[in-house]
Amino acid sequence: PARPPMLPLFGKVLSFLMDTTEVVNSRPAPPPSTNSAQFKKELEEVLWFSQNPDRDRMKVVHFWGDGAGTYAPPGHWNDIACEDFVKQRWSEVRWARNLALLNSSMFTAAVCCWDAKYYYFNPRPVQVNPECKTLTGLPNFPAFTSGHSTFRVVCGVEFITAATLKWVWPWASPLAEKPSSVPKPTVRSKQTNFSFCRVFSRGDVFCDFC
Repeated sequence: PARPPMLPLFGKVLSFLMDTTEVVNSRPAPPPSTNSAQFKKELEEVLWFSQNPDRDRMKVVHFWGDGAGTYAPPGHWNDIACEDFVKQRWSEVRWARNLALLNSSMFTAAVCCWDAKYYYFNPRPVQVNPECKTLTGLPNFPAFTSGHSTFRVVCGVEFITAATLKWVWPWASPLAEKPSSVPKPTVRSKQTNFSFCRVFSRGDVFCDFC
C-alpha cells in the first residue's frame, strides 16, 4: 500500500532472549526467487483460496485476523492462554511465570521475524499477482517471514524457547505437514487450532514463501 512501511526498524530492537548477533545468525534461508517454480506454485495456491472463500474459511479468517484496532496476534495468544489457565486452576505465581515465558518468547520471535522481513524484503502475493485479493486487511510489510506463523510457532512449541514452554501447554502439538485438503475449521479447541492457521493464511497473510 502507498503508505510508510510498518515497523521497518523493529528487527533492530534488543530482545529479552537473544542479542543482535544471535538474531542475525538465526535468519532463515532466503525464500525462493519470485521467478522460481516453487514460488509460482505457492502463488497459485494463494490465488485459489482467495478466489474460493466459503463460510467456514471466512469464519477462521475473521477469528485469526487480528488486524488494526485489535489486540493483534500476541494479544490473541494471551487471550487463549488466559482462558486455558483458568481451566487449569493455576496459582497466581504460575500464571505470572507462564505469561512471562509466553510473552518474552513472542517478543523475541517478533524481533527475529521483522529482521528477516526487511532483510529479504520479499513481495506479498498481491504485489506479484493483483488478482490475489485479500480476505482480510493487507499488512504493509514484507511477506517473508510471516508474523502470524511466527507467533503460532512460538505457541506451538517449535521455536526458540521450546524446551522451556513445552510445560506451559504440554498438549500443544506442532503444526502438521501441509494437508492435502483443507480441514473443516472450528474456532477454538484445546489444541488451539494450529492447523487452521493454514486456512487463514490463504487470504494472503502468508504462504510458505509468499
